[in-house]
Amino acid sequence: MHWQWQRFWAVRKGDWKLIGHENKTTFLGNLGDPEPEKKNHLGEQSELARRLQALHDTWLKDVEREFDESHPNSQKMY
Repeated sequence: MHWQWQRFWAVRKGDWKLIGHENKTTFLGNLGDPEPEKKNHLGEQSELARRLQALHDTWLKDVEREFDESHPNSQKMY
């Protein structure tokens, strides 16, 4: 599942949710934790964060390509 609002975005796969701003990841949460948005798992789950970032990057390219085709005079998302 992907979500983007202005320059903020998130991608979720299973219990994991990666949150970012523009091209930078800022938070990796485990939705299975009792307080899922309290502990940032970026440091200990760096490979998972890279995989989720890659999913977001692919999604963003697809969305931008589709948007560019239907709105040729618009600006890029970021």
